[in-house]
Amino acid sequence: MSTEVLEKRPSHSGPGVPGGGDDRPGGGGPSGQGTPGILGDPALFGLWAFLGTVTMLFIGFTSAYILRRASADWQPLAAPPVLWLNTAVLLASSAALETARRRLRGWDLAGSERWLLATGLLGLLFLTGQYMGWRQLASRGIFLATNPHSSFFYVLTGVHALHLLGGLGCFAAVARRLRRMAYLPGEDGLRLFATYWHFLGEAGGGDDAGPTCRRGSTMTHDAAVMEAHWGGGAAPFGASWQKTMMWIFIVTDALLFSGLLCGYAFLRMASPAPWPGAQEGAFAIPFIALMTFILITSSATMGSAVGASRLGDRRATLRFLILTIIGGAAFLGCQAYEWTHVIREGQHLTNHARGAPFLVNPWGPPQYGQSFFLLTGFHGSHVFSGLAILTVTAIRTALGKTPAQNVEMAGLYWHFVDLVWVFIFTLFYLL
Repeated sequence: MSTEVLEKRPSHSGPGVPGGGDDRPGGGGPSGQGTPGILGDPALFGLWAFLGTVTMLFIGFTSAYILRRASADWQPLAAPPVLWLNTAVLLASSAALETARRRLRGWDLAGSERWLLATGLLGLLFLTGQYMGWRQLASRGIFLATNPHSSFFYVLTGVHALHLLGGLGCFAAVARRLRRMAYLPGEDGLRLFATYWHFLGEAGGGDDAGPTCRRGSTMTHDAAVMEAHWGGGAAPFGASWQKTMMWIFIVTDALLFSGLLCGYAFLRMASPAPWPGAQEGAFAIPFIALMTFILITSSATMGSAVGASRLGDRRATLRFLILTIIGGAAFLGCQAYEWTHVIREGQHLTNHARGAPFLVNPWGPPQYGQSFFLLTGFHGSHVFSGLAILTVTAIRTALGKTPAQNVEMAGLYWHFVDLVWVFIFTLFYLL
């Protein structure tokens, strides 16, 4: 590449994008406007959505791990010493990548290549150390099915290693582009890869903007970038940003509940003691069915509220919102009664009551009661949050300050909470 290309930054002047390029180092990227934020960069937006789902996956695994370790057959596992060195290697790779980013933004292309190569080599060293740790466990006779702790160790470290292997694939693509000078010096071309790698290393790449300046950045420019990238401006998917964010939240929350339900299924299948059936537990199925009916009915009234808001009928909207709130409050009241009954029967979250010795679960293995409190309690917290949202929405509707879109977003959340309960009712109470 000629020196002229390195010295002259491209001009991006055009309709809706004011200004041209900034020829000085650290000028902040095209148009001198700095690195675009997450809303102005669809690739970064998609990456963070993906990282959110991966976070929910690991939260689900961790929740199952915490529950499973309370079982009687849990055998503590001494982690191989190489894992401590592995942690330092991964943190060092994250630091090397951040140095590569800074060198590229500082117009040091050769230095950026060297530090990026160091990042990849340290990542390979981490995977090698992970393999050595597995081999050390195998030499001690500890395998995937040896005991619950070893199962979780192999699964968690294996899933993380797969994500890191994917990161090395991204590293190869980024290194190739950097060598071909596809990234202009002075720009943050390694931003996406660094975000993913820091996520894996838990080092936090919070310096996304770096030392780049945002001279002349205005709301007009940000809006122009969003329009150019998304083609939808304030409604990139044919929906408002508020509704899009609500859907993303629902998807990530659904993955979290999926992880909890999968953890419950694992505990049930791996339990050495017989798991109580629908008729053997402390739950009155007709009463639980009544709770389900109440919640589903509240979902119907919520749908009516959304329809009335679209028609501009504020009084009908308020009336159906109040009916939905009453239904949700009735459901929480029934759940509080159910918890009180279960606790009086002798079931506790940790099976320890007021310092007493370990108590035997009256309905089977300890994980049975723990799963009950975790699943229903977590869902109940969502119902409570939904009631708070509906209450605020109802008050604003009464004051004439709530547009139809806000009622619809509250309805989306409430329908999601109702749908999750259908899965809990089926998988926990009926099967």
